Amino acid sequence: MKSDATKECKDCKDCELAVFCYSEPAGWIFRTKQQIREIEQRIAACARHQELKGAPPGREA
Repeated sequence: MKSDATKECKDCKDCELAVFCYSEPAGWIFRTKQQIREIEQRIAACARHQELKGAPPGREA
């Protein structure tokens, strides 16, 4: 995964994290616990994700 995926993403269809945002972590097969933690941190830092969830950036919905 690219480390710059949390750049301001205006459209989820262009984001490599979208598949993770719209699925449950239990379904993320072939991922280590460390990879899952990193993905969850990147999702939590995503301003677009927070906007869609209705929470201010930096705070999980």
